Amino acid sequence: MYSIQEVLNNIDAKTAIILASGIVVLVGAFLMYGEAIRLGFRDKTHSIPLFANMYFFAHDLFFVAKYDYWFHGVGHWLFKLFWVALLVFTLLELVVHYQTLKYSRKELFPMLTQAQYVLVYVALQGGVVVLFWFVYSVLEDPLFLINFALTEILSSTLLLPLLWSRRSAQGQSMLLGSAVLVGADVGYFLLLLPLMAHEFATPVIYSLGGVLAVLTLGYLWALRAVRRGVSVSPAKALASRVMFFRRTPGAMPR
Repeated sequence: MYSIQEVLNNIDAKTAIILASGIVVLVGAFLMYGEAIRLGFRDKTHSIPLFANMYFFAHDLFFVAKYDYWFHGVGHWLFKLFWVALLVFTLLELVVHYQTLKYSRKELFPMLTQAQYVLVYVALQGGVVVLFWFVYSVLEDPLFLINFALTEILSSTLLLPLLWSRRSAQGQSMLLGSAVLVGADVGYFLLLLPLMAHEFATPVIYSLGGVLAVLTLGYLWALRAVRRGVSVSPAKALASRVMFFRRTPGAMPR
């Protein structure tokens, strides 16, 4: 889909702006995980959605396992730095795994014992590794640019379902959502990815970044509403409205 050499040439020709964009992406990701781990221990829950953390872990595990490819095959300093960063992220994801196993059984699988939960959890992670392996094998993505984009999409799209499923701000914060907005939606899709190759400097990539930014802004709005005690469930809001008219004869919707 894209030329490895073109990407490497672009990095060398636009080093300052690409490095700055990469720093935005990585700082956003580190803030997201750092805040998630802090919230997880504070609220005794997991703060990264289950599937997202499992997919991130599979992605980073594959990336880190290709040490020889990055250091002796590609051999570019930027991808060596990415390798170091993703090694750290693999460890952070393990911490979130620990939090999920320790605190979240009653939320995720209340019908299971702790031992059964651990076995199911490990099996799920194994399945997600196979899923990532399949995705990786069918994509022409030698530098993981598309695969990394998929992880950023998960970062943005799975926050709202987590908020709705909990109906509370447990394990969530404005900082976590803002880190996703700046690092993933803006940093990766609107800054870094289009600079890497001309195939990514297209309306569809910019549109995708814009849509993801809107989703994350929606999450931040919903989270703020939840923290103020306002329901963000459309179904619950509709049910409350129907009940009001049932109890108030002659009342008409405005």
